[in-house]
Amino acid sequence: MIRRRIFRYRRIVQQETRFSSLIYKGAVNRTCLYHTSHLTRTPIPADTPNGDQIPKESSFNHSSVIPNKFTNVNKIQINDKNEELAKWIRNSYIETSLTFLAPRQGQNNLLNDSLNLDATGAGYIGGIPAVDEDTFNIIWKFKFCIGDPQVVNIVLKRIHNRRTIFNVKQLNLLLMALRELKRDTQIHRIYAGYEKFLKYFLEDNSNDVDREDIDLLLEMFMSVERRLSNYNNCEKLFSYYIKYSRIKSEFTLLGLRSFIENSNLQLAKEFFMQVLSNKDTFPLSSRDFFKLLCFLNTVRNYKTMNHFYQLWLFNRPEEINNSVDSINISALMYRTYMLSRDEEKIKTFLENDTIKKSGFVDSIKFELTNFYDKIFELRKTEINNLVTIEMPHVMKQQIENFSKRLSDDIKERRLFYLTLLRAYTRLNNIKEIKNLLEIVDKDDEIELDFSFHSYIVAYFVKNGQLNNLIDYYNELLKRNAPICERRTFIALYKCFNNRSGLMSQEYKNEMMIVLKSNPNYEHAFPWIKNVHKYWIDKRGLCSFDATTYNQVKVALKTGDLIEAKTLLISRCRDGVMPQVQMFYNLLRLCLESDYINLATMIEQMIKDMYHPNNHMTMKIQLLLLKQHLLLSPSNGASKKKAIYLLENQFRSSSPSFQNLLQLADIYSGIHDSDNGDRLLDQSYREMNKTDKKEWLMYYKTSLKLYCKAADWEQFIATLRQWNDDSNASYLEVDTLKSVRQYVKFMQKEHTIKEKKLLEEGKESFSIDAYMQEISKELRRLGQRYGINKINTLNDMNTVSTFLKRFLKLKYDCIIDEYMVKQKELIEKYKQFQ
Repeated sequence: MIRRRIFRYRRIVQQETRFSSLIYKGAVNRTCLYHTSHLTRTPIPADTPNGDQIPKESSFNHSSVIPNKFTNVNKIQINDKNEELAKWIRNSYIETSLTFLAPRQGQNNLLNDSLNLDATGAGYIGGIPAVDEDTFNIIWKFKFCIGDPQVVNIVLKRIHNRRTIFNVKQLNLLLMALRELKRDTQIHRIYAGYEKFLKYFLEDNSNDVDREDIDLLLEMFMSVERRLSNYNNCEKLFSYYIKYSRIKSEFTLLGLRSFIENSNLQLAKEFFMQVLSNKDTFPLSSRDFFKLLCFLNTVRNYKTMNHFYQLWLFNRPEEINNSVDSINISALMYRTYMLSRDEEKIKTFLENDTIKKSGFVDSIKFELTNFYDKIFELRKTEINNLVTIEMPHVMKQQIENFSKRLSDDIKERRLFYLTLLRAYTRLNNIKEIKNLLEIVDKDDEIELDFSFHSYIVAYFVKNGQLNNLIDYYNELLKRNAPICERRTFIALYKCFNNRSGLMSQEYKNEMMIVLKSNPNYEHAFPWIKNVHKYWIDKRGLCSFDATTYNQVKVALKTGDLIEAKTLLISRCRDGVMPQVQMFYNLLRLCLESDYINLATMIEQMIKDMYHPNNHMTMKIQLLLLKQHLLLSPSNGASKKKAIYLLENQFRSSSPSFQNLLQLADIYSGIHDSDNGDRLLDQSYREMNKTDKKEWLMYYKTSLKLYCKAADWEQFIATLRQWNDDSNASYLEVDTLKSVRQYVKFMQKEHTIKEKKLLEEGKESFSIDAYMQEISKELRRLGQRYGINKINTLNDMNTVSTFLKRFLKLKYDCIIDEYMVKQKELIEKYKQFQ
């Protein structure tokens, strides 16, 4: 009888799938990690042979919660403090409507599998015939346990066609194998295919499914979606997780981060209160809380960071002690308060009784935090990031002293070296970087891993040293050092942009060709699908801020001020602090469009959201002054007085090179060439002579000043000097266009003056000789631009060649690792074959 059933199961599967080769006999051939055909063939798409497609997204219907033995709802304590969030936790669980999944032929109760048996007696899950254990063990188990690359497509096709569904225990075997094989994109596909059936899995009360199976399924799905940065899916899965599973601290952290990443900051705050009120239900260790604070610090959300910390300090005073994680939390918050230069917050923090009892103030971590603050403060003495800052002798002695005191603490010593390396990179001091690397290299207890390499990469990127960067990567590849493909791609892009302001769009197009040269790259390197997030637009904005800027710009064009304000407020609440440059650009746009009230609101936002920054404060004030002078009907003397008053106000704040150029530009607007010349001379003394972009700003501002003053001789002399200056070879796409506009403006002004002199019977001078000289210098400038463009094309080719080789090498390594791991799995589970 049993033998007859076995043959019947085999026949059914072969007839339904039309893939008799799925009955595994023999060793697996060399099959690609991310597709189901041989390596030389193209990947099998998610489309089925008969034209059916596996849906990527599923909609959710919300219905009432059906409690079962896995539900956490009853654990939540209801009181006045957390009643609102407790309601959210109950009401926000993702439910799937039972009606749209009902079987076509009369099953009356889908949640009671004992009343719904298919021909094999295995039952139904969500109205789809489930695979019974005998069939699974004979046909599927071995393929699931080894992560057979063909089986994912078959599993997805069968559930899409409503033929077969696997239960949680069975599915976990496949997911665990895929996890070992590092096939995150395949696990994501399974999640997408099974998403709308999760409810039935989680409420499966059969004896074969226990709490551990439920926990494992959700945790594997959440971990993969986190690695793929799919935080919307993480949030959906987390709502299941807090209802059905025994929650672990690391997933409480993931839930909080998902809310923040998905712009649900208020929900994150409310849930954090629930975490503090229900310690047993929602555990969050000090280590994971430290990770949460680090994330908030990374995205510059200092207000939320302080809010969470104060709640933690009040509700978990027992967690504030002399443990490593607790001391790290205290050090991070202390450093944050010092960065804000808020003396009241610093004083309150240090005088807190809980902090005093924790021993933080008496620890070496406290001393190190103060020392780090002094080092990074050196950077603030110079606005230009490319200026090299030297280390004072007294600090070098302190570094030697700390190195000796940390000789027995490997972790803290490693962090000490990393922080120093980060500081040296910020100070742009290559000499100190080299000295430190020599020290670390001699330290046998500390590995010179990619955490150290990343700061060296950052130095090359900041200075636009593209060839040095690629040489460095090649050296790392020779040493088989682990290199993150995504970070390498971003570093190359930023370094290219810092080296040349030309052909940014062409570079993006070329890199996309490289990324799509192999159709399997998107599976091997999932970040490629979101590569647009890494591009910087022409205004210097990241993808997220560029989107907000464009949305506000559209709203302003239609005159919808309410929508513009709503967009800005929403962006500020989303948990990831926008770039200050976005606000500056919007402020300028509002001033140009005469939206004064909105401009005032943006100005206040900048003051409220960011640490004090004299450079940005002056930049904003100068922008506001310039707009005021343009609209002011007052005479030149009054305008000159207003500029001079602001200039005097800035003298005590050490205006930057750019601030001085802004002042010179404002003076040029009122045709005050004397004061403009004075500020140009001052800016020249402050300029970093190694920064090619500062040379460009200097010469453009100079030409604009002489253009407004109609000083033809000085204009030509400056243009000639620019062409002769080998340090000032950097040109942007619109540089030539701007200079030609200056010339047209001067010609127009001369024509007007000439006509007026003729009417008065006076003679005018000819500008023909001047125009000949200007045309000559413009041709030279155009030739320099052409040379720069050729050099940029060569740089693009250099990056493209390296990236092709790099991605192929990494892809081959992934395939090799996959083959080794799959052989191990075949050997491990050969008894199921």
